[in-house]
Amino acid sequence: MKISRRECIAMMSAGAMAGISGHYFGDDLLALFRKAPPKFLQYVDRMPTELALGDEISHNVPPLLKANDIYWLVTKAYMGMVAACEGTLIMGQPSGISPYRMSFGGKAITSLADHPRQRHRFWDKKNNKWAYTTAEGAFQILENIWDNLQQIYDFWYPGDKFSPANQELAFCYLHSETGGSALLMDGVNVLHQHITVSFDAFKAAVLSDGSVWAALPFSPIGVPTGQSSKPLWKAWTWVNWALWRQCGYRRSITHPINPDNQLSLQQLKALRSDTMRWREEKNRMHYGEDYAVAKGTPIHAPENGVISLIDYDAGAGHIVCFVPDGYPELEIISFHCTGEFPFGQGDRVKRRDVIGFTGDSGIGTGEHWHVEVTVDGVHIDPRWYLGMAHWFA
Repeated sequence: MKISRRECIAMMSAGAMAGISGHYFGDDLLALFRKAPPKFLQYVDRMPTELALGDEISHNVPPLLKANDIYWLVTKAYMGMVAACEGTLIMGQPSGISPYRMSFGGKAITSLADHPRQRHRFWDKKNNKWAYTTAEGAFQILENIWDNLQQIYDFWYPGDKFSPANQELAFCYLHSETGGSALLMDGVNVLHQHITVSFDAFKAAVLSDGSVWAALPFSPIGVPTGQSSKPLWKAWTWVNWALWRQCGYRRSITHPINPDNQLSLQQLKALRSDTMRWREEKNRMHYGEDYAVAKGTPIHAPENGVISLIDYDAGAGHIVCFVPDGYPELEIISFHCTGEFPFGQGDRVKRRDVIGFTGDSGIGTGEHWHVEVTVDGVHIDPRWYLGMAHWFA
C-alpha cells in the first residue's frame, strides 16, 4: 500500500477527529495556540497506537497502522538519522561526549557548538582565534533559528527551549519547511504494520534538508568551515536501523557463518578482514564485509525466507541472495561462493538451512565470505543486520 502525502494528510485529519490514540500534547497546551498551528501538528499531536509498536509481522490481519502512526514512526527514525549524522546519537543512545562540545584552544565551550551557521569569534589564552556558534541540542538547532520559530508560532512546551520535546517540535517544523517531510512521506510503503521507505524518497529528503543540517550528506553549508557531511550509505543505514529499532523489527536471527554462536563476538570480529568503506587505494566503495573463513564453510539462512537469486558474475563469482519473510525490502547477498547451492532460485528456506558455501570464485584475494545487505536495493552496513545474531542471543 502506497501512502501519498495527500492521502496521509486526509487520513491524519480523519484520525484526529475520530480519536484513534492518546494525545501527544496536553489539551491545556493546545488551548494556548494563538496562531494557526503548523501543518505537521496534525500528525504529531498523537502518539502511535500500541499495536503499531508490535513486532509481529502478519499478512492475515487488517492494517494496524494509522496515518498518524506512519508519520510519527518514520519521522522519529529520520530524526535519529540526523542526530547520528550530527554525532549526538550513537547506537540509538545519546552520546556521552558530544563532538560539538569540545575544547577550543584549551578553553572548554560547554554550551555552544561548532557549526557553520551564525559564527562568532573569540581568542584563547594563547591569543589564537577560534570560531563557534550557538547550535545546541540533538539536532544542533541554532538559537537564532529557534528565536525565529518562537516569533512565528506559539506551540512550544514550557520550560527549557532546548528540551528533547521542543527540539523534536523544531525539527518537525524545519523538516516540513524545507520540503523534506513531504518528499520522505511520499516514499513510504506500508504492509499492514510493516513500514518501509524508498531510497529515492530518502535521498530527496536528505538533499532538501541539507540546507538546515550541515552534517547531512550533500549539505552545502558545512563545506566553508570544514565540517564534513556523512556519507549517504551511513545515513541510509542509520535511518533503517532507527526504523527497525522503534517498530520492533529487530529480532533474533542465525548468523550465516556462526549459526550456534560458537565463536564469540571478539573471535568473529577477528575473522573480519574488511568492512563497508571507501577504499582510497582503489578509489571505490567496498559494499560489504569480508570474513576470512575456509573454503566450503556453510552459509546458513539467517531466518525463514526465499532464495531470491542464484547467479554468477566475473567479479563477484558465484552469488546467492536471500530475502527474509515479511521484509521484502531487505536482501542478504553472499559473493565468491563455491557454486554448490542446496536450494534453487525461488525456493523457500527455513532458518539455519544451508544455502551455499564460501569459496574463492570471481576476483578476490583468496577464499573468504563476502556479505552485503541492501534495503530497497541500496546497501547498508551489514554489521547492523548481522549483529542481531548476537545481540538477541
